[in-house]
Amino acid sequence: DNNNSTSHEFFENSNKESNISNIVSYETCQLDNITCIQLCCSPGDRLDDDICIPEKIKYFLPNVYKYTNDSLQSENKTVDELFQLTIYDPCQENRILLPYGFQYDYMFFANGSLYISYYKIFAKPTSYCLAITEGDKFEVTICSETYHEILKIADDQKADVDNKNLSVQNIRIIYMSFHIVSILFLISIFLVYSIL
Repeated sequence: DNNNSTSHEFFENSNKESNISNIVSYETCQLDNITCIQLCCSPGDRLDDDICIPEKIKYFLPNVYKYTNDSLQSENKTVDELFQLTIYDPCQENRILLPYGFQYDYMFFANGSLYISYYKIFAKPTSYCLAITEGDKFEVTICSETYHEILKIADDQKADVDNKNLSVQNIRIIYMSFHIVSILFLISIFLVYSIL
């Protein structure tokens, strides 16, 4: 059983020197029902706030990995060698970058979905795009709908933790109650024996 995915290791390309021939229109991805990875801006451009700024940036595309027998093995291919790329920003002005330090911590799967390990969720291919914002590596920008899903998961996890904390607190109260009752019994036994 093999699942194709990408890790945060990168291969170098150059905006002018690389010959990325698999950039197709967004409509082609939709009409031909093919898996396309969406770039927020053209390769080599930088996303600054909500504007793509043309620059001659050297950029790094993610390296593709494959799971084989529960182990992660390098395929020595970049994302553009496995997927069609399209320049389309599904988020428009409602996007969120992954937190600093985790901005490259994601994996692509063969169906185009993206696993964001920081949040432990899968993002649909239509709810993210890749962009260079700082430096020279593509970062994931997720749309607000995915971010709201993340917030819901975080709230659910917080509720689970609160419920566990409440359970622990209830156990402590019961434990203390048993201690108090046992101390009362010990005192009563001591009094009975001291009187006799």
